[in-house]
Amino acid sequence: MAQTRKASLLTGAELRYIRSAGMLLSQPALGKLMGIDGQSVARWEKTSKVTRWADKLVRLLYTAQAEGNECPSRIGLGVITNGRNTQTSNISNVG
Repeated sequence: MAQTRKASLLTGAELRYIRSAGMLLSQPALGKLMGIDGQSVARWEKTSKVTRWADKLVRLLYTAQAEGNECPSRIGLGVITNGRNTQTSNISNVG
C-alpha cells in the first residue's frame, strides 16, 4: 500500500507490482477495467511513462480492493474515461 501514498507518479515497476501482485490482474484485464487496451498498460510498465489519470485510477482501484470494496467491474458502475462513461450503469434507484 505504500506505493499508493507516494507523492510522485508510479514508475513502471511499481505499476506492474500493484497490477500483478496487489490486484492479481493481467495487463489486458487492468486495461479493460480502466476502459483502455492492455497494450497501453504494457507500454506504461515498460517505459515508466504512466499518465497522471492512469496513475490516480490505478491507485484508487487498488486501494478500494485492498480495503475490501467490490471491484467496479463487478458491481456494474462502468468506467469513466476522458469524462465520458464508457459503460452503462447497472444500478437503479440508488438513494
